[in-house]
This record gives sequence, C-alpha cells and structure tokens, in this order.
Amino acid sequence: EKIPYNLRLGLAIAYALMITLALGVAIVLARQISHPIVSLAAATRSVTLGKLDTRLDIRAEGELGILIDSFNQMTEELQTLRGRLLHSQRVAAWQEVARRLAHEIKNPLTPIQLSAERMLRRLDRPERGNLDEIVRSSGVTILEQVNVLKHLVEEFSNFARMPAPRLELSSLLELLRESTEAYTNLGDIEFELRISPDLPDLYLDRNLVIGMLNNLVQNAVDAVRSHVQESEEAGRARILVSAAPHLQAGKRYVQLAIEDSGPGIEEEFREQIFEPYYTTKGEKGNGLGLALVERAVLDHNARIYVTGSSLGGAAFRVFFPVPDSGNGERDIMVFPV
Repeated sequence: EKIPYNLRLGLAIAYALMITLALGVAIVLARQISHPIVSLAAATRSVTLGKLDTRLDIRAEGELGILIDSFNQMTEELQTLRGRLLHSQRVAAWQEVARRLAHEIKNPLTPIQLSAERMLRRLDRPERGNLDEIVRSSGVTILEQVNVLKHLVEEFSNFARMPAPRLELSSLLELLRESTEAYTNLGDIEFELRISPDLPDLYLDRNLVIGMLNNLVQNAVDAVRSHVQESEEAGRARILVSAAPHLQAGKRYVQLAIEDSGPGIEEEFREQIFEPYYTTKGEKGNGLGLALVERAVLDHNARIYVTGSSLGGAAFRVFFPVPDSGNGERDIMVFPV
C-alpha cells in the first residue's frame, strides 16, 4: 500500500531532525572531550617556553581529569624547584663575589701595609737620613694602590648596578668617531677607523655603547702592546675598528668589529672570556670588563662573537639588529633590567 505523501514528508523531516540533533550532540560531546586535550597541549607548550606558572582550570572526569590534575601538580612542583634553584644560584653567586672581592682587595692592601710599615720603621730610627725619599716613595706606592682599590670598587659597582638601557634612534657613526678619537694619535699603534658611509641608524643607549667601545678598544690596545713587548716577531702594533651593513638569513644587521694584531685568543677560551672574573691579564685585570661588554650587547638585542682577525690577533664582532623602517612609535625604548 502506498504511503501517503504527507506521512512520507513527516518521516523525512523527523529523520532530518534526528540526524541534525545527533550531529549537534556529537559536536558538543566532541568539543567537551577535545577542549581539555587542546588546552592541555597549549599549556604544555607554555611550560616548554619556561612559563612554569601555567595552570589548567578545567574540570574533567575519568583519566583525562587525572591527567589534568597531574599536570597542575607537576607545574607547581617545577615552579617550586626553580625558585629553590634560583635562590641557590644567587647565594652561590654572592659567595663567589665575596670571595673574589676579598681576594682582589687583599692584593693592593699588602703593598699598602708594607709601605706604611717601612715608614714607621724609618721614623723610629734616631737619624733622619733619607727619610724624605722613603716617605715619598712609600706615599706614591700607597696612592697607586688606593687608586687600584678605587677602580676595583667602581668596576664591581658598575657590574652589580647597571642602569636600564634607554635606547634611542642614533647614529653609530657619530658614537664611533667620538669614542675612538683619543686612540687615533697613539704613537706606538697604527689605529684605523673604517666605517661604511651607508650605515643605518640603530636603537642605541649612548652611554652603554661608549662604555662598550672603550672596553673593547682598550683591551685591544693592551693586547697589542703586551704582544710587542713579549714577542720579537710581533711586528707593527695595529688596531682596526670597522662598521658595515651585514645581511644574514634575510635579516639586516650592522656589524661592528674591533680587530687587533695581538696574540689572539685560543678557540677553547673564546666563550670563557665573557664570564665574570675570567681574565687573561693576570694581576692587571679583574675579569669584569668583558662581562660588562656582553651585558651591554645583550641589552641592545645584539650578539657578540670572538674570532680570529686578518691582522693576526683577535676580533670582537658585534651584530646590532637594524630596526624596521617606517615605525615611528619607537623613538625611545626603555627595557627593564
């Protein structure tokens, strides 16, 4: 018997509604099941990026709920462990600072003590003799060592309390010319400044960059002079400071290079030289200069590398990122320490 049209239409509509309802229920259930999984995956990615304060505020039943609870417990434990580790590192760092500072202060105190004792012994004698000469030479020694102590304290203070960088769109060319002017007339060193005329402006902190340049150039001066004194084959002492545009992996940089004709730096030591207190100058250095340089470089979102130089010595190469053109909202940038 033929089913009436109205009945067939009603059944078709009912079937369609049932299918639609089933699909809707399936979608809702799928979302309820997949949402915690997607959230868990996103939270896991956050943890891998170091965000250990990530927590999942999601309620789920069964094994998925257990997994979410375990994840929250894991991140809480990791955050606690990281806090303890950072505290231990800070304590260890300050212990090392105290040990180094005590050692560095002790060195100049010894000649100060000996000079003072020498003057006192001479004053105890009834005859004056060469008292003036002894007082004068001892006084010179004491003043020299006091200056060493003063410089040491200033270096430690600068290292412990560097200001937040204030980056302004500036000309590296002008800073280079200003900071290297005093070195261009050194009689015993051939100093060359080689700057590309088409250098783009960079976001720079004037004081940090000048301090960085002073450190690097003075290190080069010390290296070439020491090399000339210690080696008969050293030849003419030379320093080259250069700056030029550089393209790497499609990104624009300005490469600043300070090269010298000194003894160079062995490859196995090139990473260590930026560590605080590491020095190749013996008693003449405190190992903070290059640590300050690296800190200033990182404050500019730049990178520094040590390589060999075409002059035969070492080359310090700093790569400053070139800002995007047309961005007028970044005239001044202040980064917190």
